[in-house]
Amino acid sequence: MNRAMKKFIALYLLCIMIFSFVKHIPEKEYYNITTLSSPKDIVNDSIVNKSSTIFLIDKSGSMNLKGKSGKPKWEEAKEAVLKATSSILKGDNENQQVAFLTFSGGCVEDPTKLQTLKFSSDYKIIQQQLNALGKPGGGTPLHEAVIAAKKRLQHYSANYGDGNASKLIVLSDGVATCGQIRPKDVYGTGTTITTISGTTSNTNSNTSNNQNKSYPNTNTTNSNNNTAGNSLNSFSQKTNSFVGNTIPVKYFTIGFDIKPGSPAERDLQYLAGQSGGKYLNTQNEFELTRAFTKFFKVYYPKPNSSLPNLTFEKEHLFLTAVEAIEEEVYRKAQQLFEDFCTENPKDYNALFNLALMYEANDFHLQAIEKFEQYLSLKPDAEDKDWVLEQIQLLQNDMLNFFDYTRKLLKTDLKYLELYFKKIQNGESLALAYEFMGFIQEKEFYYNDLPSKLGLESNRKQRICNTIQSDLNKCTKYIKKDPNSWDKNATPHLSLIFYNLETLIDTL
Repeated sequence: MNRAMKKFIALYLLCIMIFSFVKHIPEKEYYNITTLSSPKDIVNDSIVNKSSTIFLIDKSGSMNLKGKSGKPKWEEAKEAVLKATSSILKGDNENQQVAFLTFSGGCVEDPTKLQTLKFSSDYKIIQQQLNALGKPGGGTPLHEAVIAAKKRLQHYSANYGDGNASKLIVLSDGVATCGQIRPKDVYGTGTTITTISGTTSNTNSNTSNNQNKSYPNTNTTNSNNNTAGNSLNSFSQKTNSFVGNTIPVKYFTIGFDIKPGSPAERDLQYLAGQSGGKYLNTQNEFELTRAFTKFFKVYYPKPNSSLPNLTFEKEHLFLTAVEAIEEEVYRKAQQLFEDFCTENPKDYNALFNLALMYEANDFHLQAIEKFEQYLSLKPDAEDKDWVLEQIQLLQNDMLNFFDYTRKLLKTDLKYLELYFKKIQNGESLALAYEFMGFIQEKEFYYNDLPSKLGLESNRKQRICNTIQSDLNKCTKYIKKDPNSWDKNATPHLSLIFYNLETLIDTL
């Protein structure tokens, strides 16, 4: 064999080796995110979704009233939008585009009809659009505006959008003055323990046995605090005008300067629950800015475990949990990472991801604890400054949550008082239907409340557990006899009332 032939064969073999190597390179690459909107660490590019968002802002007459800052609430809302979009677009202007619609006036089919829908990722253009929105005045046609905005967003996403995420952020400061939002048998979100997990057991329980475990494949409904949403079609898979059957649109709703537990808040909670979105109650411009920022937030998990030589089962559990985060199934992801961290408490990447999920599901204290554990195990983390900032924000969220919870518990107590006054006297059949929804929803609420409040006192935990237990018994009576359940449940309702008064006094 001559020299030329040997060179040819060697070159041929080299090409085969290079081709084989390239062929086995994974299709998905991991890269560093260094924007302000991410934890500045290694993330999977598949979770950076492009998003089209419409801000649907209440421009009724009540928005002209002064807010906590002394400025009109309308001006507070516009400034909060500008601050939030500025922060988001600085870090991710290529993947975010926003537009604005307002609603006010009378009960017409489309309160947004005369408004032009202009999407932009340019902060200056967004600022110009906000300044051109005019002044508040008129009623609150929330029902009609949401349906119209949803249709316009779906049309845009289908014809011009280049992403798979469509969000409708709805801000309102009062009760709808036209079409009814909630069905008569719905108190708020309509979400119960059954809609979350298909069982009446505690959805937050931990176990190390994952082989035969069924995780709820749905997002959590955060009705336990000043948030509510992330549920699966709410009640009995009812379809209505708020839920589209083509391009999915998530509603992220904000009650601005409205009373916790009020009908206005419950309408907004219902909208969020119907679409798999989220609700937040805000009382001032700072909280409003924080809410807008949260609604834009993308959770970037650590894609791999920090521990070497994991078993196949443990590695699979970690990756399944990461996948749940990417799919925004946050309740499931939380449970998976809880199980993983129970068996692998030194895995700082898993602790980081669990902290993200606690934050997503509004377990503020637990999120702070896991972020602190992450930094303890990895004190030189590249994203240390970002994590410290999150801890600070979560601490402020926790203070707001305590204040909100006190107000909401008082509203629950007043609602029970209303029940005893009217239902037992047969004065309001409509409230009787709604009250059944209240009982079933609040069972889920008080199931999660001790964890969300971080109640260390055994007495407070027992009070919450007793309330939840009596609500569970009432729920069973409702299922057994929907028409006259309250006669058998009266002793339990009395205990709920008494323990709720006691709980309010202890907080």
